[in-house]
Amino acid sequence: MKESSVHVIEIGKERLDEAVEILTLAFENDPTSQYFFSDHDRPLINMVRELYRYICERQLAYDYPILGSLNNDRLSGVACVQPPGVKAQPNLKPEQYEKRFGSLIGRNALNRMMKHHKVTSTHLPDKLCYYLVALGVHPDEQGQGYGRALLDAVHDIVDLDADSIGTSLDTTNPVNAPMYEHFRFQVIAEDNVDNALDVWIMFRLNRATTECDALSQI
Repeated sequence: MKESSVHVIEIGKERLDEAVEILTLAFENDPTSQYFFSDHDRPLINMVRELYRYICERQLAYDYPILGSLNNDRLSGVACVQPPGVKAQPNLKPEQYEKRFGSLIGRNALNRMMKHHKVTSTHLPDKLCYYLVALGVHPDEQGQGYGRALLDAVHDIVDLDADSIGTSLDTTNPVNAPMYEHFRFQVIAEDNVDNALDVWIMFRLNRATTECDALSQI
């Protein structure tokens, strides 16, 4: 498949289930998923699915973009992005986590989510940045241009926003950091969650913002 055949759309409620399943499969074996849910009594994939359903529903509820990369109308990749003013995902108070997940994830997973949130939010840039909540491609279709197309679409949104200095993200997968560096992201911090999970915080400068301006606001 040629990269030019990839088409990016904005996903609505009618394709929510598809988007959730793509992200579930993409992140089932991610270090963050393992950290959150590995000792849960329910299957890991079920818990990851619940997490990404919640994230996608929240994106739609707040009118934050969910982008999908397609080929012949088949969804193969998904990206969730939050606009300036939201520092970290899911960015909710503990009682809000409990309302959605309490009966499913248990206290241990909830505490781990909050520890992860505390570490990442400490390093993420200020409110002038977009935040890439998640970007995942179906495991059977990686390396075919779907992720690149999604990142290009995210960059188009961010670069056209004069009020934003760029895009931030965090990843716990060491393979991802070099990949994002290829797309002009830079590691701005490295940290550890609970002595169990390494995390890289990354930032990509908006093309319209000078490096001096950006550094003064991070």
